[in-house]
Amino acid sequence: MKKYQVMASVHEGGVWESCFKELQIAIENAYGLVDSHVSVSVIWQRIPAGQAFLAGGPSTTSTLLLPVPSDIQQKNREQFMHAICQDWMKVTGCSVNEIIANAMNEEMVAKYMQLSRGRLNKRKAKSHFVLMSLAALLKKWFRGYTSFSVNLKS
Repeated sequence: MKKYQVMASVHEGGVWESCFKELQIAIENAYGLVDSHVSVSVIWQRIPAGQAFLAGGPSTTSTLLLPVPSDIQQKNREQFMHAICQDWMKVTGCSVNEIIANAMNEEMVAKYMQLSRGRLNKRKAKSHFVLMSLAALLKKWFRGYTSFSVNLKS
């Protein structure tokens, strides 16, 4: 069974917090368009209030990094992104301008994640990863979902 890890950048205190289970199901259902035998987990990357602006005002836009197979046909990629956006809007009540779906080839996602991890101080990276993982597990236990803040300490 193929496993995909979706990164959802969402605003702290946003509407997603009350409906993350429905959003997770919507994402899983959309992956059924890509492959019927997949496992999907969503990591909620919280953007602290006041740290994202769009058109000169506070942004409420969510961004999804959705790994897909490298050999996916463009038609299927578009159907996949469309399905996620439609369900996201239905669940959250957001507009079409408040959701960005990035269906990136899985090997490019791996490179992106490697670059992202490079933001951490090399000497402290392992301890940061352990602390972040423990915090994520606690959040999963208390809130029901795994999440991190975009503000990583170096």
